[in-house]
Amino acid sequence: MAEYDYDVLVIGAGPGGYVAAIRAAQLGLKTACAESRETLGGTCLNVGCIPSKAMLHASEYFDAASNGAMADMGIEVSPKLNLDKMHAQRRDAVEGLTKGVAFLFKKNKVDWKNGHATFQDAHTVKVGDETVTAKNIIIATGSSVTPLPGVEVDNDGQVVVDSTGALVLGSVPMAALADRVRRVAIIPAMSFVWAASTFLSGLVVNPFQLFWANTATGRRHCE
Repeated sequence: MAEYDYDVLVIGAGPGGYVAAIRAAQLGLKTACAESRETLGGTCLNVGCIPSKAMLHASEYFDAASNGAMADMGIEVSPKLNLDKMHAQRRDAVEGLTKGVAFLFKKNKVDWKNGHATFQDAHTVKVGDETVTAKNIIIATGSSVTPLPGVEVDNDGQVVVDSTGALVLGSVPMAALADRVRRVAIIPAMSFVWAASTFLSGLVVNPFQLFWANTATGRRHCE
């Protein structure tokens, strides 16, 4: 009978991967999880659902104070946007949850292999400079963004950005162009991309127009 380093190796530590790894360990299997990020949790916890919802939650308070909703309830305030502090609470939310996953790995004795995983054969995977073997391997890598022809994403330039870049913008897009229609195109209309764009819209007293484009159906929507 072949000898393996692990009963189960999970590739990818997003919500699918880390749950599978923890559950396998709880069932008594010697388990490892390979993840190339410096923190666990995958796209969702690091640059997707969690940080976008944190920003959305904060922007809802700002919007309520700006559009008169609080004044209607007898709460008169004049809000001032501190985007740096808003980003700080986003980072705190992400850090708390990713550290929570790391704690669960340690508690359940799941070995975290930090690095990019590549198959050497059906039961052998190289993770960074380390090679490990496993009787069973679960691929939970998620997906990568498909680039659009003729469109170059430049998160540093903060004009054409992906969802990750949208979460760390240093200013609200086109906020100074009061004499122009503020327009932001969202391609495609994914859930956490929607949340990221909505929090930006909530930070402007006269919201910009959002143009949604679904690359699968070709449908467009403007609000």
